[in-house]
Amino acid sequence: MSDALGVGALLLSLDNYVTFQMRSLDCGEACGMWDVPGGHAEPKEIVGKKLMTEIDIDDMDSAKITNEIYDSILREVVDEVNVPMKCLSDPLLMGICRNNTSAGRPSAEFLIRCSLKSNEIRDLYLQGNQAEADESTCIRLLPLDEVLNMTGEHEMWKNMAPSSKGCITLAKHFKF
Repeated sequence: MSDALGVGALLLSLDNYVTFQMRSLDCGEACGMWDVPGGHAEPKEIVGKKLMTEIDIDDMDSAKITNEIYDSILREVVDEVNVPMKCLSDPLLMGICRNNTSAGRPSAEFLIRCSLKSNEIRDLYLQGNQAEADESTCIRLLPLDEVLNMTGEHEMWKNMAPSSKGCITLAKHFKF
């Protein structure tokens, strides 16, 4: 975990809509692009406040590393979208993508089902009191069928973060 492992989620509402956010212009990556909720795993959740150079992966518990990867995507959804943790399913790993625009950084892409309908997710997001509200400027929810049939010609695909494209590509091979 010395290099950032990205995590992303195809957040699927009870009425089968997928959540996208427009990343703010102040983000470090994919500014002004549509993206699925996500971020990266946090080694400090396992080892405490240490510098990356002080962390020895050989001394880390592999079960704790695995748990952190799964827990981190749930935290990202809560912190970015404002959906309560109790409304989220356990993350289901769809696969790993590599982001060629950021030195091939890997990203674990998950399916997370939400017990809320799309309008409820939108309303929670629009409250604007989520921990990472500054990372996005708006939300858009699209029907799962539309997302799975997206091509390079789709207006959103043309302005979509590479990690989000990877998540959708993996979802196209997933059984819903």
